[in-house]
Amino acid sequence: STATMQELKDRMAQLQTEYFAAAKTEFATASRGLFDANPKLESFSWTQYSPYFNDGDECTFSAHIDYPEVNGIEEYGDGYDEDAAEKVKEFLGAFEESVLEEMFGNHKKVTVTRGEDGPVVETEEYDHD
Repeated sequence: STATMQELKDRMAQLQTEYFAAAKTEFATASRGLFDANPKLESFSWTQYSPYFNDGDECTFSAHIDYPEVNGIEEYGDGYDEDAAEKVKEFLGAFEESVLEEMFGNHKKVTVTRGEDGPVVETEEYDHD
């Protein structure tokens, strides 16, 4: 019945809210662990956005976690720490894109920095084609 479907939708929305909240907590805990386990890692960044146009394909949100900046250095930059980058990719890969979008937004560059009281997350608008 319509009432039952509405109850299911409400329950689904509730579960999604709980899921995002739990993921946010896990991100904070796990990023602290990532820094603890990798003393040379000071910060990591990635971009996430929906393209504005995509040659007729649907413009879907994507988190670009395969080539994270590590300690402010882009991939192929001098001193890029491949080992740390692999650990960061593994860490970020555990989070679904829908979770990253919910947590940090669309058209963003996200930077996570080691902090005295735990990781500090900053987002900035990301300009892209």
